[in-house]
Amino acid sequence: MPNPTYRVSSIARGGGRRSSVGMAAYGSGQTLKVVSILAAASYRSGQPLRDHKENVVYDYSDREDVRYTAILAPEHVPDELLDRETLWNAVEIRENRKNSRLARSIIIALPRELELEQNIALLREHVQDTYVAEGMIADIAIHDKESSDGGTNPHAHVLLTVREIGEDGSWAKNKNRRWDGYETREDREARQAAGMPSIMERWRLAWETAQNAHLEAAEIEARISMESYADQGINRTPTRHRGPRVDKLEEKGVDTRVEEHNRSIRHENLMRGMVDTMTPLHEDDFLPAEHHAWEEAMLQAHEIARIQAAETAQSAELALGDED
Repeated sequence: MPNPTYRVSSIARGGGRRSSVGMAAYGSGQTLKVVSILAAASYRSGQPLRDHKENVVYDYSDREDVRYTAILAPEHVPDELLDRETLWNAVEIRENRKNSRLARSIIIALPRELELEQNIALLREHVQDTYVAEGMIADIAIHDKESSDGGTNPHAHVLLTVREIGEDGSWAKNKNRRWDGYETREDREARQAAGMPSIMERWRLAWETAQNAHLEAAEIEARISMESYADQGINRTPTRHRGPRVDKLEEKGVDTRVEEHNRSIRHENLMRGMVDTMTPLHEDDFLPAEHHAWEEAMLQAHEIARIQAAETAQSAELALGDED
């Protein structure tokens, strides 16, 4: 079953080097402070980028998980802004306040059921139709490396500009508030009062539609739903996302709060399936990353509580928003 992860956050000036890469990559629903948008762009693209204003080069070219990068933009955008270094230096110059919002950051889990070229086509279509068609410039990257279950972990990073480029090739005087889902406070309050979906909900639904269309075109039965388990009527608690940092710590035998929490949730979900005879639990009810845990739980369900208690004593501190 495809992973529904689709996280949206803002990136603003004012942070340190660490926050500009790791936290800006995986944070969600918040404003993330960065020392330079060039650092965030280099981290995602694996391309060395020079901050012309500070004369500093950010170089993450040693990472081995970058599979694809591109800049997508409206047709009227000047060709020079299709260069990553030129684009983000232009943003750094235009957004000149000490706390300016520099970009919007999105991380999207791509379906492992699709091949790389298929995921590239899916991502480009979604970004073009959802963001570029509205006037945004998008810097996209696809990362992939082995997941904790031995499979792949394809995901996309998208950096979006927050100020429109006019037909004359110059930056607009004001940021486009329509891209935030409203133009005025009154408009936002009216939409909320009417129970209308937020712009992030609309983006997520657009991703659901695009991904399911590509899965169907590839003759793959799996489908994704961006609704919560509760909204789908599924009696199961979702687990937390495991990033590369958690995987590395677990491989070294270091327990983490993320996996401790997930083990507890998997056990809880297992018990629900065993008790509810009308909806017996089956291996297919689990996400691919949970298959091994499901098998283990079936064999050792009576020992889980004891094992968890022992492992809890060895738990390492792990900040959920600081996964690499």
